[in-house]
Amino acid sequence: MFSARDRFRGQSGTFSVVECAGCGLVRIRPVPTLDPVIPNLEWIRDDDPRSILRRLINWGHRLAARRTASLVQRCSASGATVLDFSGVDLSSALRQRGLAVVASAPPARPVTSLLKTRGVPVVQGSLPEGCFRRGAFDVIVSRHLLERQRDPRLAINAMLEMLNSDGCLVIHVPNANSWQAVLLAGTWAGFDIPRQPVTFDS
Repeated sequence: MFSARDRFRGQSGTFSVVECAGCGLVRIRPVPTLDPVIPNLEWIRDDDPRSILRRLINWGHRLAARRTASLVQRCSASGATVLDFSGVDLSSALRQRGLAVVASAPPARPVTSLLKTRGVPVVQGSLPEGCFRRGAFDVIVSRHLLERQRDPRLAINAMLEMLNSDGCLVIHVPNANSWQAVLLAGTWAGFDIPRQPVTFDS
């Protein structure tokens, strides 16, 4: 599709963005090494943000979280159990709606104390390892998780194992065919070159 450099952290080298003609999955070449110290703005955030940029980012997260929480509430019954891979704002919004939510945070990263104060239990782990028991949850929510997996199929299978037979899986990923991706190409944050192994075409 195109070649680009790391514009966020200045990692040296040029990376190719290629699309599989068969399945449409978009990949980064060479395959990025998954760096555990990469900042994740959903989890590592200031509880008392001071900068305008930080406040705008948090506002965007809260707005997206409210929309996703409404969707989850519509597809879940009363008393549903929810596993959330999405971050602070969505877990909090789900808890405010009376859902029994467990937040799954990335391993080896500090997690804001906001979730504890809001009554949301946090389990730190990664897919496909560290799964809960089979069929433990009525709803599983994944926002911006699959594109950070070397093999997203393994992650989906792990989530399906934890989902009950009548459950609902809510997935949100960047769209490599969106107008932002087409217009901005290598500078689009959705590709996050070179840290994000894959991106989806729809």
